[in-house]
Amino acid sequence: MLLFVHVGLEHYNLLLIEFRKLYWKYCDWGAYCVNSLHPHVAQGIEKYNEKLIFYSLGNFFFLRTPNSIKSNIEDQSFFILLNFNNNKVSYTLVFHFVYNLKVNLTLPEHSLVKLECLNNILISLKNPSALQEVV
Repeated sequence: MLLFVHVGLEHYNLLLIEFRKLYWKYCDWGAYCVNSLHPHVAQGIEKYNEKLIFYSLGNFFFLRTPNSIKSNIEDQSFFILLNFNNNKVSYTLVFHFVYNLKVNLTLPEHSLVKLECLNNILISLKNPSALQEVV
């Protein structure tokens, strides 16, 4: 089961621990992959009990102004290509940015989305439940 959840604090790259625990429950209840859609900015990725949680991909395209600049973090994001095989989920990340009302692909090193930093935030969150693995 692939689950999309419209939850999260808008414009924050840090999620609340309550949401994290909720997504873990969704995985425990059978979801192979959970994706949060509300924050408008990218958040980290976590593997929990061999299941994937994408806390937020950010915006694919969110119309604000025609002249939004490339350096705006809300215009920088990624999408995922998912592969389901034998009850396992793998993924490929594709980074992009919006400029002049167009979605443009970019390399991870040129993106303002720094997943390693976002994942480190997940690791640094104190939680007695013990983090499984941050991808």
